[in-house]
Amino acid sequence: MSIDSAKDETNANLTKLADAIVELGYRAKIEDDVIVSSAGGMKVSVQLYGDDSVQLASGFRGLPTGFGFEQINEYNRKYRFGSIYQQEPGTVVLQSNFLLDPDDSHFKDKMEAIFSLVEGLIVELREAIAEFDDTSSE
Repeated sequence: MSIDSAKDETNANLTKLADAIVELGYRAKIEDDVIVSSAGGMKVSVQLYGDDSVQLASGFRGLPTGFGFEQINEYNRKYRFGSIYQQEPGTVVLQSNFLLDPDDSHFKDKMEAIFSLVEGLIVELREAIAEFDDTSSE
């Protein structure tokens, strides 16, 4: 397969993925080989890796002072399908990776499950941040 045909296939899969996201009721805009969408009230970047892997990521800024590695590690212990890492003090990125074949006959159902899961992870992270903020201000 030539480089051009591989890029064409990637673009076709990206478009198929963006279309499926829109069909599920989310917004989806392709920018520089990344789909920009939203879930749980947060901006979510959706990126394809190879033919069968998708990554969703969302950044959280302005975290309470002291929200650091202890809280990050606790979240990562609790939630198997999503992990957060500190990008810089006061900022974390939530990231989830899934195997997903755009040619699978259950592709849309799987995308729906993935977005539902990511929305839940975002809610859980927001709650962990709010809980920490409440206890740190006492």
